Formats: sequence, structure tokens, C-alpha cells
Amino acid sequence: MNEVDFQKISREDLDWLIGLYIADGSKLKEKQRQYRIHFYLNPKKDELILKKLLNILISLNLNPNIQLKEKIGTLFIRVTNKMFFEKLPYDKSEKYVPKNIEAFIAGFLDGDGYVNKKEVGFSQTIAKWIGPFIVEYLEKKGVNIWTKGYYRNAFYFRASVNKVKEKTNIIRFMAKAGN
Repeated sequence: MNEVDFQKISREDLDWLIGLYIADGSKLKEKQRQYRIHFYLNPKKDELILKKLLNILISLNLNPNIQLKEKIGTLFIRVTNKMFFEKLPYDKSEKYVPKNIEAFIAGFLDGDGYVNKKEVGFSQTIAKWIGPFIVEYLEKKGVNIWTKGYYRNAFYFRASVNKVKEKTNIIRFMAKAGN
């Protein structure tokens, strides 16, 4: 097992990674005592997210395995490491409190959301706490959440963020603006 040195990445990168994991990741302890972490990305849309993810994983001394699952149109990134497995939240339904909220939200949005010129939008399925967590943070920053709904077994939210500083802070951490 490779030794994982979490000091080799910034707190921002760790919180971004955990946000992405909550949106598009999973973990599984197999019978053979293998601790597997998976990330699922869109090969057509998530090129920059993949690059940022791989940079972070390699910086942590992990050896990601990448497979393209053409039938389902998904890039499947797998890491097997007990230390990394234990660092990630055990249960996505339990609230994670990031030290860098903007980086965490950016990671989540890179997985299950979008940002355009006028709005931020995202959906949530498993982690029911994350919608209210992001909404509360944005509302404290003066962002008006104008759509809250339920569609295809997922809650979704849209927020108008035209001329709002927090949009810039969140985008700064997103894969599209970084690394």
C-alpha cells in the first residue's frame, strides 16, 4: 500500500476532492481487504475535472486506474488505498463540514452542478443535507435561491448569482478555472 501524504495537497484541493467525491464518487471495502474508491466522470464534458482529479490523486502518491465504460459513456477512475478510503466521509448522508466551503462547493458543482453567466444550479440525490447546506451558505452571502424543486428522484436548486462575489470564489476552485 502506498503511503498517502495529505500534506502534499492544499486544504482547498482536499475539500474540492471531497466535494467531487460526494457528487460523483463511491467507495467499497471488498472481502479481500481492498479499499476501493471510485469516481465517475463524463468523458466528453469532464476533461478538465479529470485533469484536476488526477493531479491531486498523483500528488497524494496514489495510482489511479482509468477505464472508459463506452456502453454507459462514463470514465471510471479507481483508486485502491486504505488511508485514502478512511479519509473520505464514510456515509454521504452524514454532513461533512469543510474547512474551505467555496472549494467544497466547487468540487460538488464540478460533479453534480453547473455555473453559467447568471446562475448556479445543482441536484442532489444521496446526500440530502448538501442542498440545504449550499443554499444556506449562498443565502448568507446574499444570493437569492429562486428555484427549489424535485425531479426524477432528486432535489434541484438554482440560484441567481449575477454580480455576486461568491460566484467568483466558487468558480476559482472549479476545475474549469484551475490546474
